[in-house]
Amino acid sequence: MSGKHALYAAGAALLLAPGVARAQDADKKDEGPAPPPKVVDDAGGAAQKGKTEAVLKPDDAPKREDGWSPGIAFGAAFNLVDTRSVVGQQDGTTFTFGAGLDASLELNQGMHEWRNSLVAAAGTTRSPAIDEFIKTNDGLAFETIYLLHLLEIFGPFARIGLNTQMFPATDIRPTAVD
Repeated sequence: MSGKHALYAAGAALLLAPGVARAQDADKKDEGPAPPPKVVDDAGGAAQKGKTEAVLKPDDAPKREDGWSPGIAFGAAFNLVDTRSVVGQQDGTTFTFGAGLDASLELNQGMHEWRNSLVAAAGTTRSPAIDEFIKTNDGLAFETIYLLHLLEIFGPFARIGLNTQMFPATDIRPTAVD
């Protein structure tokens, strides 16, 4: 057999080999991919069977207590960042200071409910780019709501709200603007 014929015989064998393998596999049934694993009844998760049950409030559940209910919370923030040889940042120190107040006063008297809230926040920052303290946070909000509970979950209400700033605003920039 010459070299040319040997090359043809080898090529034919390579082409026929997959067909022979497929013919051998054809004798077996094509079962496809393996089925997914079965989900057991109790897999350790929530025991819901396609429905959600209503939960009734117990008779001893806490009710709205009559009288005044005051509340107050104070907050403060301080941040100090010093950058030296940081790519994209100006060298220097940045200071940030802030304070906040969150107060509430509620009155429950029978079917009447009156809620009052006061929220105040202020903050200032000084950075290397702008060499003076600038206002970064400034807000004052007051809200009062009166509710008349004709039913436990139904009744008319009235709301008044105020939202403003406490300090004058200035537009300070690092460079002069035309």
